[in-house]
Amino acid sequence: HRGQIRGRAGSVAIDGAGRVWVAGTSDGALLVWRYDDPRFYRREGASAAGIAVDGSYVHVVANTSAGMLLLRLDLEGHFVSEIGWSGGSASGMAVSGGAVYVAATDGADAVLFKDAEEFRRRPGSGAAVAADASGDLHFAGSSAGDAFVERLSPDGALVDVQTFDSGFQDSASGIALAVDGVYLAGTMASAIGRDIFVTRLGSWVATHDSGFDDTAAAVALDST
Repeated sequence: HRGQIRGRAGSVAIDGAGRVWVAGTSDGALLVWRYDDPRFYRREGASAAGIAVDGSYVHVVANTSAGMLLLRLDLEGHFVSEIGWSGGSASGMAVSGGAVYVAATDGADAVLFKDAEEFRRRPGSGAAVAADASGDLHFAGSSAGDAFVERLSPDGALVDVQTFDSGFQDSASGIALAVDGVYLAGTMASAIGRDIFVTRLGSWVATHDSGFDDTAAAVALDST
């Protein structure tokens, strides 16, 4: 694929068979492909914001000039259905309990959507969402210079909130969950530039400074 497609990969997901799915953007079009298959799905006028795979479908969220677009493909990459709605710009997604959750920013608010319906709204900007084994949602974003993670029950009740404050302007970009805690990646900006941070909330933080302006995109955990 790298020799056939020119563009920018945005998100990656792995299905139950271990196959890698990629959502990206090329020449103003959304592209979705499976890494072992030369075919790809293309949607003009859309840019990739997230991808997730469950046992039956590939779910892709994209941004368009009219708002957000939630696409569902089968596991061979064929189009199944779509939902379009206004209300901000999407930045991440997760699938849990048969529902699709989308993290987005709408003006000065961070918004979490459930199947294209508003599920949670708060001041700030939305970045990412992940679901744990109990079905709780962990909604990551930024507000007032700090990064936050809200834990929400499946019915939308707020369970708790954790924040990260480096002392600079912090913005979240990715979230991952493990039995030992919540991992958050993001960018901290100061007057002299931008660096990357990764933290296990409430425990430790690691930073990276390349000597240039750095921006985090996502975080993932391996089996160790």
